[in-house]
Amino acid sequence: MSKIVVVDDSFAEAQMIEGYLKAANHSVVTFSNTDKLEDKLVLEKPDLVIMDVVMPGRNGFQACRDLKNDDRVKNIPVILCTSKGNDSDKFWGEQ
Repeated sequence: MSKIVVVDDSFAEAQMIEGYLKAANHSVVTFSNTDKLEDKLVLEKPDLVIMDVVMPGRNGFQACRDLKNDDRVKNIPVILCTSKGNDSDKFWGEQ
């Protein structure tokens, strides 16, 4: 069983993702924003983060970049979820 953190400001979307993951026997923790996300991940020690891109405040692209620059959590894999499909969105997602 893996521990997965879901970060999404949409309660309905977070609940849907959580349901799928729990049905696959994963442990799930959800957060509705990226505030102090690095500190939360240090405490939770997840195996994976699934994060929405479009969120108020620090968006998923910015939060992911910050995670990858933080030695405490930089090795945690991150999956970014978005409905955005422009070339620039794909570029920033890869960065």
